[in-house]
Amino acid sequence: NDRADEIKGDLLIVYGTMDSTVVPMNSELFLQDCINNNIQNDVLVYPGHPHHVQRTGKLHHFEIMLTYLIYRLKYPEE
Repeated sequence: NDRADEIKGDLLIVYGTMDSTVVPMNSELFLQDCINNNIQNDVLVYPGHPHHVQRTGKLHHFEIMLTYLIYRLKYPEE
């Protein structure tokens, strides 16, 4: 059990397809656990990126996270 059933609130899952720290299969198993427990989530996958988003993806990653955080703080019930 990946403990997805304990999640309360919003969830943004971000991972790179070349991540050797949290391999994509583990992220996908956790996503399946979220689906099985009816946990709503948002997923962002960076193709070809390792654990730390690199170069061209860095600004995109930062903007997505900042936008997600601001939106969720402004509209917490949506």
